[in-house]
Amino acid sequence: MTDGDRIRAEARQALRLDIGERLRDARDKLGSGLTFEGGGGCFRGDVDTIDVTGVHPHAAYVRVYVSVTVRARLTMPCFAPTISTGPP
Repeated sequence: MTDGDRIRAEARQALRLDIGERLRDARDKLGSGLTFEGGGGCFRGDVDTIDVTGVHPHAAYVRVYVSVTVRARLTMPCFAPTISTGPP
């Protein structure tokens, strides 16, 4: 009986999946995909949160559903942020 519990615990540990890195990559790609400039204006998108809303394991893959909250900003004309080096 104790061997069965140990085997089950080892199998669960081996099957553990960390999707944090994949979600960080998705956040970066989505944020950069929402940012562009042209025609005198700049559009910037930032991803605030990514929440996992569902996980569905299948035989050969895991389907993960997520909810994404983003912010967007349009500036006309485009301007580059200035870095202050001290008092003028």
